[in-house]
Amino acid sequence: SDGEQQRPVRGLSYPLEEEETWQAVNGDNGARYPAAQLFLERARRLLPEYLPKHDNDLLQLCRITDGLPLALELAAAWIDSMTLPDLVQELQNSLDLLTRRRRGSAGRHHSVRAVFDATWQFLSDAEQKAFVQLTVFSGGFTRQAAQVVAEAPLTVLSRLVGRYLVQFDRQSGRYSLHELLRQYGAEQLQADPSLEESVRRRHARFFGEYLTHQEADLKTKNQLRALANIQIERANIWAACIWAAHYGDEAVSLEAMSVLVTACRLKSWIEDGYNLFGDVTRSLAPHRNGTQVLPVLLYLRVWRSLFAFWLGKLDEAPLMDERMLLLELSSPSALRQVAASYHVVATELTLDAGERESARRHGEQAVGLYEALDDQWEQANALNQLGTVCWNVGAYTEARGYFEESLALHRQLGDMSGVATSLDRLGLLLMHQGELEMSNRYLGEAIEANRALGSRLGVADVMLNYGSNLLEMGRFARARERYLESAALYDGLG
Repeated sequence: SDGEQQRPVRGLSYPLEEEETWQAVNGDNGARYPAAQLFLERARRLLPEYLPKHDNDLLQLCRITDGLPLALELAAAWIDSMTLPDLVQELQNSLDLLTRRRRGSAGRHHSVRAVFDATWQFLSDAEQKAFVQLTVFSGGFTRQAAQVVAEAPLTVLSRLVGRYLVQFDRQSGRYSLHELLRQYGAEQLQADPSLEESVRRRHARFFGEYLTHQEADLKTKNQLRALANIQIERANIWAACIWAAHYGDEAVSLEAMSVLVTACRLKSWIEDGYNLFGDVTRSLAPHRNGTQVLPVLLYLRVWRSLFAFWLGKLDEAPLMDERMLLLELSSPSALRQVAASYHVVATELTLDAGERESARRHGEQAVGLYEALDDQWEQANALNQLGTVCWNVGAYTEARGYFEESLALHRQLGDMSGVATSLDRLGLLLMHQGELEMSNRYLGEAIEANRALGSRLGVADVMLNYGSNLLEMGRFARARERYLESAALYDGLG
């Protein structure tokens, strides 16, 4: 179609003239023709002594595939079950049919499509069904995901790998599909709407559960591992959320979305989170009467307001009236979780607007609600936020108490990211109060905590504060060193 994006596909070189002999292909000059060499290399993985009987068969194969590596690999995968002449004939039949069907398409697209069509016919029913279901994955998948979502047992998955239809990365232990193959398989899946709906539902629920399983680690010493797990499956999680929201599926649960919001905050996926939450809430709106849907809808709208504020989209930042939350939510636990989030967001927005006493009231509400929910991680964050508000209204003793309470909770949880933030806040407050030696100690600890996290940005930020504290202490040479170190880190980060 006119809107279709066509990407150039370059094939490997191969002999163009009939009179080129087999020696030119397989002898000392074989390196001149990488297409032929690739096919032979892959074929010999199955049949180590494999050698074509006639040169024209191999030359014809190279021409049919147009030297495309993926097509050559797929063709070679069948050399242990049929002769090369038979394979060439199958491919030629597919190509002829395709050419008649798609006279307006480019020849190179004919070539790869012909190989796909022929390969598809060679697969067993079980292999075909597994392969089309694997196309729902985005950014790769694990063996467990393949078994649960695509109902692909290891035996079938291994055969698909052996046929070069699925790629396996031994280092990561993950599987993936070549994009052209994924598109081809997706066409087959779309031809069976019932199968497509069932596999997409399994995909959405698998990754909804995957998110909830990260929650405990995300708020403890294993936070980096949980974030890495979410990062790896990010494309699958995004796709699962969008599909599930469109159908109002239970995969978009309050628990799963809470984990996703937390990950976006910790990874600074602010713009991506803002866009995703917008897509999800718009899709969920028609299903708002569902008892499980409404809390998710309100929860994401609340957090999207804060993300909009962080992005400078101030016209989208205003929050809904708190009374609407009380009226609309009937579940006490869901009400507390949504209301707590509301007060966290309201604290930041009202503080920015200069409404300090209002910000303080919201901050106190957030701390109390998270304590009632027994969510120590969010409680620690809310305490940090409340400490910042108290600092702004001049209640320094209370601010210090909140920062220290937050630090103690983060230490208890083993959350080094939270520890680093609380140490930095305490260091800055004490510098403001003139307790420079104590400030120095806290800021030094914050730098080491960020180094342990591998956060160069965190180190750069705290190093800047550390330099300012040294300047206040009159240690000018050391302050200059810290400023230069911070500047170098910022430069390295761009």
